Amino acid sequence: MTMIYLDASATQPIRRSAKEAMLRSMEETWANSSSVHRLGRKAATRLAEAREEFAALIGAKPSEVYFTSGGSESNAIILEQLLFPRAKAPHWMRTTLEHPSITGYSSLFKSLDIQEHVVKPGNDGYLKPEDFVAKLTPETRIVSLIAVHNVLGTVQPWMEIAEAVKQASERDVWVHTDAVQALGKVPFSVAASALDSASFGGHKVGAPKGIGALWSRKPPQVLSAAGGQEFGVRGGTTPLSLICSFVAAASEAVHELEAHQQEIIAVRRYLYESLSAIDGIRILSPREEVTPVLCFSTNSLPSEVAVRILADQDIYVSPGGSACHSNKKSAASDLSAMGISLSPKEDQTKLRASWASLSMEDAETFVEAIRAMQRRAKI
Repeated sequence: MTMIYLDASATQPIRRSAKEAMLRSMEETWANSSSVHRLGRKAATRLAEAREEFAALIGAKPSEVYFTSGGSESNAIILEQLLFPRAKAPHWMRTTLEHPSITGYSSLFKSLDIQEHVVKPGNDGYLKPEDFVAKLTPETRIVSLIAVHNVLGTVQPWMEIAEAVKQASERDVWVHTDAVQALGKVPFSVAASALDSASFGGHKVGAPKGIGALWSRKPPQVLSAAGGQEFGVRGGTTPLSLICSFVAAASEAVHELEAHQQEIIAVRRYLYESLSAIDGIRILSPREEVTPVLCFSTNSLPSEVAVRILADQDIYVSPGGSACHSNKKSAASDLSAMGISLSPKEDQTKLRASWASLSMEDAETFVEAIRAMQRRAKI
């Protein structure tokens, strides 16, 4: 039996194209791209090419792309703009759906008298533009919202929310989206959006960990420019081989989505209908979504036990939450706080299946494994 990997929202295996791009850069453009000699200029040229390639993938200008260590750092760069002194204490908004790299700033900001409003989704799991507009104040500086939820797979109306906030705000509110789970999973372009910035992570599209990008329509204020790399936004010696790997993986992921989106939807629909038919299972993700993510409760074995049983069959899923929350309790990982009403049993038996590539045959194998596990749990 071949391995069935269904934890792609946590990380993806490195793509062959990403490995090849990384090795090619290590062999051909290994010099420091900040050096002024010929080898340095060659590396700088390759860096510029990679920036242009990634910008084209998301409908941006190359000058708006900053390579970072990943989505968390990209989010931090944007949120830390609130730390600069202002005449009045600023106000920011986030949602209950955010990644810990966003929610983790709440306690720091509170200690600095930075006001916060948290927007909750409706009972359907989706954010509403009017809920953001209703809580705007003259001191609102940043609105941060997730583009695709990592547990439910819900595609949030980020374009509509950004447009509504821009139209309603008295000042130029900065609208940021965490697009880490969007790239390569849903069509995503900043070209015609009202967004100011978006964050991306390499290992979610099949690149190595430790590389990602920030798109920002205008240069953000930063606490330290360090060595001045990345246009003074993100200092440190440029990791060109990682950047080349990331851009190659992102490009392949985006083009695969364009070519195979209907297949992805068909597999997801099959999983939804087949798992729904198994006694005891409740699907938590919306029926009509298009992302390769499905969260459900088994109402039988605890999540951690089910994960181990499936792993023994070389099937790998997540215990129904973000990998960043797997070792600790958090309201942000609790779907009950996200508009999804769960019984204690449902909450304790959540599983999440997420995939980068899944054949219908492997989907059928997974369903049979869940069905068998449910039967054994009743014995």
